[in-house]
Amino acid sequence: MRDEFAKAARLMARKALKGALATTDTDTGGPYASMILLATTVDGSPITLISGLARHTRNLIRSSAASILVDTLKETDHTQAAILVTETS
Repeated sequence: MRDEFAKAARLMARKALKGALATTDTDTGGPYASMILLATTVDGSPITLISGLARHTRNLIRSSAASILVDTLKETDHTQAAILVTETS
């Protein structure tokens, strides 16, 4: 069952165009989330481009703990009907 869920989550991530990257804020120690454009490798691992000037980049340099929320919602979809997947490192 777990393998089936992982496979479905990877497929969903491959179809998604955007998501949210959450990191631990270096100033406050609290969560910091920002929208990202999302792509995946062939095996479904998420990848994104981030700027060296971005706050989440500074956060990741200090702590590699992060979470990506994959957003499959299309403009015509109802928000409550969206399927969301979170991957945490």
